[in-house]
Amino acid sequence: MSKPFVRPGTLNDATGYNACLGRVAEERRYIGVVTCPAVEGSREWIKSLLDSQSPFYVVEERDNIIGWCDVARRSREGFSHAAELGMGLDLEYRGQGLGNELLKHVIEASKACGIEKVELDVFGSNTAARKLYERFGFTVDGIKPKARKLDGVYDDIVCMSLFLV
Repeated sequence: MSKPFVRPGTLNDATGYNACLGRVAEERRYIGVVTCPAVEGSREWIKSLLDSQSPFYVVEERDNIIGWCDVARRSREGFSHAAELGMGLDLEYRGQGLGNELLKHVIEASKACGIEKVELDVFGSNTAARKLYERFGFTVDGIKPKARKLDGVYDDIVCMSLFLV
């Protein structure tokens, strides 16, 4: 049995990334989208990450993408020192340290490419992710109470960040 491994993502990963994104989205709990986007949208997203030299990593197992983490640079003047982190991992691979590995790689890559601040939004109910981010030194910048209402249930958005300099 092959072991999952983390590697830099490429444009060739668009279909696998999109499928993984769709699986996580359909859980309707952990990320802001709840349906699978078109693969072309994922291809454009990856291209924008690569063109801006933003860190993009995937977890692969047996030629399948089972997770991802990206840090998208902000482009507007006055905000280009910061970038926004997004990540997801297939359900059956959670709790195995792969999120740790993804974060380690993207934080190292973010430092190497001059990103000074990594920001993220996480749902208040996602305590496992919040604990992971806190272990890496992310701190809470603020909370948007009841920012999401999905299936009749409210959830807070917790804004977190990590300074790299």
